[in-house]
Amino acid sequence: MAVSRNRFWAVLGLAALLGLCACGETPPQKPADEQTNSTKEKNIFERFRSSNVDPLVEQGLRLYARQDYAGALAQFRQAADAGDVGGMFWLGLMYEQGIGVEQDYRRAAQFYRFAMMKNLAIAKYKLAEMYDFGRGVPQDDAEALKLYRLAAAQGFTPAMGRLGVKYKAGRGVGQDFRQAAEWLTRGAEGGDPEAQRHLADLCSNGQGLPQDLVQAHMWYSLAAAGGNREAPRLRDLLAPLMTPQQIDEAQLRAWSFQPRRDN
Repeated sequence: MAVSRNRFWAVLGLAALLGLCACGETPPQKPADEQTNSTKEKNIFERFRSSNVDPLVEQGLRLYARQDYAGALAQFRQAADAGDVGGMFWLGLMYEQGIGVEQDYRRAAQFYRFAMMKNLAIAKYKLAEMYDFGRGVPQDDAEALKLYRLAAAQGFTPAMGRLGVKYKAGRGVGQDFRQAAEWLTRGAEGGDPEAQRHLADLCSNGQGLPQDLVQAHMWYSLAAAGGNREAPRLRDLLAPLMTPQQIDEAQLRAWSFQPRRDN
């Protein structure tokens, strides 16, 4: 089955960040123009590295790195059948991405649900996305919100950002810029590029918090560095409204930024 390189590197990047791809060799570097596409998904997993990985899952990821998708799926399936949450999750991801199998959102949602029942925060987030966008399950804003909240309660930063985006847009909830600012701040300070980009919008417009162009420029810069595609354009639109001193200060803040890591 033909697999886009973007999807290949997105999923393999997740494995590398989880510390699961201990293959004894360095994976080849992807072209620079593709690096942005998988950055968001890589960042999702940055706080979920684990050295305690089921050997079947580890072997599956080795096979995946070699583009032996059938072999990888067999390993993940065996791990999932034995009750391993990692096997369940990776099966869901490969069905969602359509790598090694025909893309099947319904089956992806099923495997995410199995992993969610074992309290895996990222599975709650991914299943929330399925409900949010109606992929494999009926579109349901209330269910998506519930699952995003559950993942956020476990400290999963992208879920915090997604809650903020929903309050900012008023999608599935009443529009509430104050709530949006609170959730987006938590996500942005945790290093989520989507949250950083949307928090920059609020800082720029003075919605839900005082207007602060320096802070907005900083968040746009951080979002851009994290791979958000809209952030560079929005930052460039903001810059003419700022003094050179303000831009220097924003760049200094971005340079010195350290993401918060909750315990």
